[in-house]
Amino acid sequence: MRTDYGQGDVQGADRRDARLVEATTFRLSVLLNYLTRLFPHTIGRDYDLSINEWRVVVTLAAWPGLSGAQLSDITGIDKMTVSRSARRLEETGRIERRQDPANRRRDQWSLTKEGWSQYDQLARMELDREEELLGAESPLMQPDVVSHTDALIDRMRRAAG
Repeated sequence: MRTDYGQGDVQGADRRDARLVEATTFRLSVLLNYLTRLFPHTIGRDYDLSINEWRVVVTLAAWPGLSGAQLSDITGIDKMTVSRSARRLEETGRIERRQDPANRRRDQWSLTKEGWSQYDQLARMELDREEELLGAESPLMQPDVVSHTDALIDRMRRAAG
């Protein structure tokens, strides 16, 4: 992480505490910000998707038939935002809902034919982008890092309740 910003000639610059900036959680949030920064100008614009709508589509491709609560749990997006994203995706014909036969009060969401068509295009683009950004030999792409990341996500999900 870049650290050459200096302290400048600012009142109060006689004290410095970088503990939080050097914390893994802060660094992960910065990484996520950079990974998503271009989204509105690329995929978002080209496919008329918000970042949260994209997350819903990607998640439903992996697990068709999820409820809104399950989408929220998997993605870490709050339930209201998942609901808004799902409604907009439904309005644009990318996902559809069906009543859960086991629980009539719950809807299950799945990609439509149009949703799958867009997903296939998005998947190719995103996997190419990942390869370009990280490369197959990147330490971030190694199985142990991926499993540690999954474990961290699970831990954060439990902490969030």
